[in-house]
Amino acid sequence: MSIICKNVDFTYGIGTPFESTVLQNVNLQIEPGKFYVITGQTGAGKSTLIQLFSGLLRPTSGSVEVMGVCIDEKTNATDLQRVRRNIGLVFQFPESQLFAETVEMDLCFGPINFGFSKTEAKIQARKALQAVGLSENFLCRSPFTLSGGEMRKIAIAGVLAYMPQLLVLDEPTVGLDAKSKEELLNLFRNLHQQGMTIVLVTHEMDIAANDAEEMLVLANQTVIRQAPPREIFHDDVLLQQTGLLLPTVTHLQQEIEARCGFRLQKRCLCADELAMALAKQKEVIWE
Repeated sequence: MSIICKNVDFTYGIGTPFESTVLQNVNLQIEPGKFYVITGQTGAGKSTLIQLFSGLLRPTSGSVEVMGVCIDEKTNATDLQRVRRNIGLVFQFPESQLFAETVEMDLCFGPINFGFSKTEAKIQARKALQAVGLSENFLCRSPFTLSGGEMRKIAIAGVLAYMPQLLVLDEPTVGLDAKSKEELLNLFRNLHQQGMTIVLVTHEMDIAANDAEEMLVLANQTVIRQAPPREIFHDDVLLQQTGLLLPTVTHLQQEIEARCGFRLQKRCLCADELAMALAKQKEVIWE
């Protein structure tokens, strides 16, 4: 399932004293089955952009095409429902979206809203719980008695329960401890391996370096670059222009090079890559 944005502008509060343009001339393409990271400084328009993907917002001008549906002011309710049925949008701090008395009721809400029977919804609720690594014992519990990490998993399970083709997540790891963060990232990796398209908004460059197949960088109200992470992190002009940080492993590489007085052939983006490069460098030194 693809998403294509062509010359998209978006302005909040048109005609009011609070009018504010947050996106201008945005062009991008999301292809089925890939893992994308969207990044950029705070206020760059990332959250607005992903709401355009699902039709929660409609472009002021230009076009957003999802599943062959062009989202604009003329898009009818049936087409919008079809788009939203296939795009699972998880907001930042999704646990704030939990509302029902029990986890099961929360998980069943999405499927029932999209036409599943109550029996089918309960089946999907159990499958979604399993997908996020939680047992069926959670079904009868109140979501408000759970830990922060568990609540976030439940919120994500609520989206997975209606089986979208594409999962869009806005800063899903913010505020989590290291263990909960890694559990969520492993969930997204598993979903991607099963064929789901993942679009993840994040400021964490380690996630981009380790997991993304493509990065979209927002700055100056538009997408200024869409490319694989390796190209992004080798573009010093782009990094300086946008204020993006290098991944932790790349910083470690630079520190090692400075202390040991040599320079590796390329920037390493993951620990395994750095270990292999250092092993080869050791062979060169011994020769």
